[in-house]
Amino acid sequence: MRQRVGDTGHPMDRSPNAPVRPTGHPLRCATAALIAAVAFGCGWFASTWFSAGDRLAQTHSAAPPLPAERRTLEDPKAGDGYPQTQREGQAAGIAPAGEPSRPALLAALNCSDSAQKAISQRCFDELARFPLSDPQIRDTFLAYLAATPDPSRREQVIAAMTPTPLSTEQLAPLLVQLQSLRESDDPRIRASGLVHLAQWDRSAAIEKPLREGLDDSAPEVVRSAITAVSLSNARGDELKQTLLLLASESPPGSELRDAAVTALRDFSLNAREFAIYQDAAGADRAASTQ
Repeated sequence: MRQRVGDTGHPMDRSPNAPVRPTGHPLRCATAALIAAVAFGCGWFASTWFSAGDRLAQTHSAAPPLPAERRTLEDPKAGDGYPQTQREGQAAGIAPAGEPSRPALLAALNCSDSAQKAISQRCFDELARFPLSDPQIRDTFLAYLAATPDPSRREQVIAAMTPTPLSTEQLAPLLVQLQSLRESDDPRIRASGLVHLAQWDRSAAIEKPLREGLDDSAPEVVRSAITAVSLSNARGDELKQTLLLLASESPPGSELRDAAVTALRDFSLNAREFAIYQDAAGADRAASTQ
């Protein structure tokens, strides 16, 4: 029998009209194409992502720098002053506007010494919220004052403190610091020290420094001593006689005479003293109308 074409099984012997048997080659090709497409897509996405990141970084780097004040306020790592102290306070576990505490007080004291006047003043204002009735707060204030050699700096800190009723034992260390202000060579500091003393010391012992202030050679100190007399509870006879002398002998219309006349209103005056007071007040009024 004659063999039919294609019976040998060889591909070249297959009839042109014979059906094509499927093989695995087309499936493998489709899978490879799919993998290539996915790889291309991932590469395109990564390229786009990093390109956008580069453009964003270039935008930030090309932006003009913030002014120094904004850098200080917006970046707690930039500059000095109160933002720095806020970071220190937060590191200690406190909030700057929260309950007064020793770390917060130290932070405010440190930043009040800032070279930037606005920051320094803001921190001085913060000191008023720390009550000296708290032993830790009081001891922190006193330790800072004792370690500060500059009398002008001590005066600024004391001026920022809120006067608080204290026992004589609690008040004694602060009175030592107030006394140091009165011994300054600067009349401005001596004058401020007398006013601060009158705000804190309500005892009869204040009369002696007040008398010394009324006899000071600097008119600025004398004026502050008169103000301190009015602020205090001191109404001794020696203070009264000194005020009467200042009221009668100071030039009419002067600040010293006006302040002395005003302070004498809080004193009990006999007939002679009241006449001196009236003459001084009348001359003062006449001078003011001219």
